[in-house]
Parts: sequence; structure tokens; C-alpha cells
Amino acid sequence: MRVGTLTPSPEIEAAPESLAGDGVDRKAALASLINLSGKQRMLSHRTVMFLSLSRQATTADAHARLSASATGALGEFAANRRALVAGDLALALPPLFSRRVARLLHDGETAYLALIDHFLDQAQECVRLINGGAEVEGRLVALADLVAGDLLAALNRIAGAFEADLAQAIEDEKGRSDQARRMATTTLEEIRAIGLRVKLIAFNALIEAARAGDSGRSFAVIANEIKALSEQTQAETSRVSNALADLFGDRPAGVPQTDPQGRS
Repeated sequence: MRVGTLTPSPEIEAAPESLAGDGVDRKAALASLINLSGKQRMLSHRTVMFLSLSRQATTADAHARLSASATGALGEFAANRRALVAGDLALALPPLFSRRVARLLHDGETAYLALIDHFLDQAQECVRLINGGAEVEGRLVALADLVAGDLLAALNRIAGAFEADLAQAIEDEKGRSDQARRMATTTLEEIRAIGLRVKLIAFNALIEAARAGDSGRSFAVIANEIKALSEQTQAETSRVSNALADLFGDRPAGVPQTDPQGRS
């Protein structure tokens, strides 16, 4: 069977490679999705356990309580299934955006979404039959085999795909941070070099103004203003440099520790 063909779905076709939606924390969303995938494994096992116990219950009260627990676990599993695919506002999750997971859910080779829905259908049918007093031993055995076998493997692969997305997001963020660091370092070095050249020009102008005597006084005023502007530029550069050091958690290479007056 050919791998890589997705079943047409607006949720998938509209999804970019990275997290959709402004203001959404990509890493936080992926961490929530990994947690949600893990919960699905636990909820599927709880559903089968409570169904088995409710079938063996010897009193109506015990049967009702255990059946309600099975129904509750199954309902939470169904809600999580919707959140994984269609998103959940309460959990700050957008509709499914992961290409890796989309392929696992919809690809003809795996079709994990169909497998998950098959589990839901079979479990709901077991609930209906048990509550009706019908014999379901064979169905329960098949459901338990599904949960411990194919469904568990599918949920493990889905969680693994989200984990791969999270690792990629962290790597991408690191790459962007390194690029921003290099750009900031280069820009600050250029600004600092310009400031030093302007300061040197101002000093030379002051020397020439002194040599000119009274006729150079107005020129000296301008030179002092240029010198003051240069020092102000150095001070601002130092503040930016220190702010970047705080942002990156260390000091970018080539940017020395400076005080607000621009002294290294």
C-alpha cells in the first residue's frame, strides 16, 4: 500500500508545518499533545478494565458504578480524540497541525484515526450490551487484545511523532536564537566602531580648534557636541549589549561587559 497519501481533510490541508494560530505557544501545545497521547493509553486500558469488572459484578449497585466508570473513561477518551484532531480552546490546542501525526492518522498504511474510532465503536457497543445483560466475553477479549496490541502501538507512535515535533521546535528556536545573537553582535560591533571613529574625529577637531585660537571657538563648540553625541551612542550601545546578555542568558561573543557610560 502506498505511503504518504492523506485522506482529504480541511483540518489537515489548512495546517502549516508549524503550529497554526497567532499567540499560540508551540512548545507548550506540543507538550500538552504528548501528555494527551499518554492519557489515551491509560484511558483505553481503564475502559477495558471497568467493562470487565462491571460484567463480573454481583450486585446492581456495583454493576452501575463500574459501568459508569467505564463510560466516563470512554467519554474522556473520545473528548481527547477530538482535541487531538480538531483542537480544544480550553487546552489552548489548535486543530491538528503536525504533518507527522496527520500522516499516521490518515495514511492508508497506518490509518490510526480509523483504528481509534474502531476502538470507540467496539467499546461503546460493549457498554450497551453489558448494560442490557448480554454476554460479551468474546467481544471483551477482542477489545482487550486491540487495546494491548494495535491501539497501544498506534498511540505510542502518535506520542513519538509529537515528541519529534517538539524536538524539532526546540532545535528551530535555538537556530533562530543563534542567528539573532550573531546579527546583534555584528550590529553592535559596527555601531561601536562608528562611535569610536566619530569620537576620534571630535578629538582631532578639538585639537585643530585649539590651534586656531579665538577663530576656532565656534568650531570647538561643534566638536564638543560631536564628542558628547559619540559618548551618548557608546552608552546606548552598552545598555543594548547588557540587555542582550540578559536576553540570551550570557554575553554574545565579541560584546564585552560595559557600564552605562560606555566603558569596557
